Amino acid sequence: MIEPLEVVRVEKLRNIEALGYDPYPTEYRYTHTLSQIVDEYADTSSEDLQKSSKVVRVAGRIIAHRPFGKAGFLALSDGGARLQVYAKKDQLPERDFGLYQLLDIGDFIGVEGTLFRTRTGELTVLAREISFLAKSFLPL
Repeated sequence: MIEPLEVVRVEKLRNIEALGYDPYPTEYRYTHTLSQIVDEYADTSSEDLQKSSKVVRVAGRIIAHRPFGKAGFLALSDGGARLQVYAKKDQLPERDFGLYQLLDIGDFIGVEGTLFRTRTGELTVLAREISFLAKSFLPL
């Protein structure tokens, strides 16, 4: 028997496909693993990150999703490291923000953006592109 959560997530996959995303992509090119980003930039100050405007492409599984209307935070994991992503409506193409709104915990995504530190000091990627990689139909 299909659980109600699975029905909702299948419908979200259909909506993602309607946005023009491949529901089963076969490739995503990243510049760093999440572990490399965390290790390399753990001690980098907010000012240094802002000066460098370091652009990264990373991929991972969503383990937390905190939406706040026209913006929100995702936490990505690659099984080892965890990195926060900030998705802001005015920083993303409309299609990518639509994708962001359809994402669930457990989904796999790719993100391109610049590194910065939040007011609380957490290393974060300011997303300027979000790529869909895989939908999770079952809860973690």
